[in-house]
Amino acid sequence: MSKTSKLIIAIVLLIGAFAAATVVYNKSADKYSGSDEPITLSEYRGGAISENATKDFTVYNGSLEKVSLYSFRGKPVIVNFWATWCPPCRSELGFFENAYLKYGDDIVFMMVDLTDGGRETVDSVKSFVKSNGYTFPVYYDSDRSADMAYGIQYVPMTLVISPDMELLSSHTGALSENELEELISLVK
Repeated sequence: MSKTSKLIIAIVLLIGAFAAATVVYNKSADKYSGSDEPITLSEYRGGAISENATKDFTVYNGSLEKVSLYSFRGKPVIVNFWATWCPPCRSELGFFENAYLKYGDDIVFMMVDLTDGGRETVDSVKSFVKSNGYTFPVYYDSDRSADMAYGIQYVPMTLVISPDMELLSSHTGALSENELEELISLVK
């Protein structure tokens, strides 16, 4: 085969690869265009949550001190896994803010950001929270402890945990205000 033939084949293969990449990119861009469907986290993989299994994890609070889920034993806990780049997550944050203001003395709200150190950093999340006026406590899963404990594959994801650390309910996808109230009613 001549050099010209090899060059033509290489160019055709390159154009084909570029076309395939464009199709894949366009399909994935449509998938993440701001719908209320949960977003797949290809970098966050793990097992499914088994019924009533509450697993401890350690995250960092706003002062970057370690905090474990089990440190809240004795109080009901609402855990929300989210990220600033996730439109469905952002759509429900106002509902969590209202619930925190209403029930924050009686229920622990753990707003666990899946901080990956790349597109989601502690500083960028703090800036996002401040600019939106949220006062709920934010925890940073910088070590992926929560992600690994619960096998987070989609965000947002919300867990309802009893004072005895029993998993009462889980919900994947954006919550409406009424749906959040229904989950909270399980522990109030």
